[in-house]
Amino acid sequence: MIKQLNEKARTIITTDGEVDDMNSFLRYLLYSNEFDTEGIILTSSVYHYAGDDEKGIKPERWTGEKWIPYLISEYGKVYDHLKVHGEGYPTPEYLQSIYHVGNISFKGEYEQETDGSRFLENYLLEDTDERPLYIQTWGGTNTTARALRSIEEKYGHSPEWSTIKKRIEEKVVIYIILDQDDTYNEYIAKKMAY
Repeated sequence: MIKQLNEKARTIITTDGEVDDMNSFLRYLLYSNEFDTEGIILTSSVYHYAGDDEKGIKPERWTGEKWIPYLISEYGKVYDHLKVHGEGYPTPEYLQSIYHVGNISFKGEYEQETDGSRFLENYLLEDTDERPLYIQTWGGTNTTARALRSIEEKYGHSPEWSTIKKRIEEKVVIYIILDQDDTYNEYIAKKMAY
């Protein structure tokens, strides 16, 4: 596949909300005209998770679910100014619409389907764009693992499975920063990577 020089990279960001991720996200917004941002998903990591009262899991350095919408609203205040200096900035409304909360209760938790994992699952299944899709993993891979596992659970024993799996494997590039939970090694590398 030959990539056109003027072609924007397609990306979905997953992030755990650590302070460096907040800084990265703010910087990303200022350069967001250079990418096709197709999803923003809050996830957890070994360093940050929301906890689960029912399971007796206490939060660990959790920064909450509202910092992404807040930074997008701050981006909205400078959006008109940014458009003067560059084309292709996504609207704040669009960015808010692609924000989802994924698996946040504990490090590496990917048993539960979440809004974020369902978004990613449906996106991967319905995606007809032939360009590579870069899933930036600034935190753990658990929400991505949950989405892929949901796809396997639904199609793993069907005649379409080999075609679906091959299409995902050939299109999706998972960029992992520090491997911040065990789900890549426990699930993705064993079941989906070729």
